[in-house]
Amino acid sequence: MSRRKILLTGILVVALVVCLLTTQSIFAQTKFNLNSDIYLSIPRSHSVNISIDRGQDSTYFIDDPIIIRYGARKTGYINIFDYSPDGSVLLLVKNQEIIAGSNLILNRKVKGPTGIERLIILFTPKPVGENELKVFIESPHQSNRYFPLSFVNHTHFNVADRNPRAPNITLEPSQFIIEPGSCYDITAQLTFHNGQPVQNSPVDWSTDYGTLNTKSNLTDNNGKAKVTYQAPESSQIKTAVITAFSPGHAGIPPTSAKAIVNITSRTRSTEIIVSPSSFSSQPRENIQFTVTLQDTCGNPISDRTLYWSSNIDNLNESSAITNISGQVTISFIAPEVNEETPIDLTIEFLGANGLCSSKITISGNIKPVSSITP
Repeated sequence: MSRRKILLTGILVVALVVCLLTTQSIFAQTKFNLNSDIYLSIPRSHSVNISIDRGQDSTYFIDDPIIIRYGARKTGYINIFDYSPDGSVLLLVKNQEIIAGSNLILNRKVKGPTGIERLIILFTPKPVGENELKVFIESPHQSNRYFPLSFVNHTHFNVADRNPRAPNITLEPSQFIIEPGSCYDITAQLTFHNGQPVQNSPVDWSTDYGTLNTKSNLTDNNGKAKVTYQAPESSQIKTAVITAFSPGHAGIPPTSAKAIVNITSRTRSTEIIVSPSSFSSQPRENIQFTVTLQDTCGNPISDRTLYWSSNIDNLNESSAITNISGQVTISFIAPEVNEETPIDLTIEFLGANGLCSSKITISGNIKPVSSITP
């Protein structure tokens, strides 16, 4: 047998032994949620490689077999970390000595839970201690800082359930009140039945009345996606329905939820201005009051009814509708009195759709005509 064949046979035997030993030496490490930003920032070195039999971003069902292939261009030591969707980290290969140019195989079964599972391989010229392994688990994107002359690479795949249940989707708030033209943020959250967030899942948004700032987006690392709703300008009370639909992906079934929006009419504060604001008169004198109904910004309010009353019933009318300038005129004829008499005149707006009520009372007096002595 040639020396080349002996070497090749030796490598295959080593690969088989490594496969058996490393599969038995899997142990759980600390919990750590590897978010997408950190994962994508991990450098990918050509000096170390890792791949899976179905290819990166492929889908495996729970209990499917998976073949992990890995190797290095230099002689050194290999550690392989498995970041599960639930935040647990498994050390699949620990300080395994590897010969330059060798390619090894690890056979496993996909255990779940469902979601994105990430594999990271670390090559170092020397074995890595326990504390250093824990540091790497939380900072895989900074490997060169902690491990000089190290190389890192990674791959990932989707884990799905053959008989999946649709995830839970909730909207916050699920019901709210809003004024015309106003905006409101709604947040959808997708979670698996074990409480873990459904990350990077598409959410399609729609509404039967009003506008949304986006039609579709993806859930973040917490399984959340947000949309901003704007109610149309309208003087009528309306009800709108906002629907968040998750079409599902990677074996996750679709699901949806709805939020109810109660659109009220916009309410403005009002005020009443009376001129003159006070008075003094004699019996049988006719006093004209100009009354203006306006909002707090000074804009006149037309076509609204004002009501008035007095402690002395000498008013020619008791109500009138404001004109285009928001005004009405009140005529008051002072009655006959024998002594000075105080008068209170009250004008009131009872409110209307989108307008608050308001009231004002002005005061005056009636002085009797002095007797003339011959």
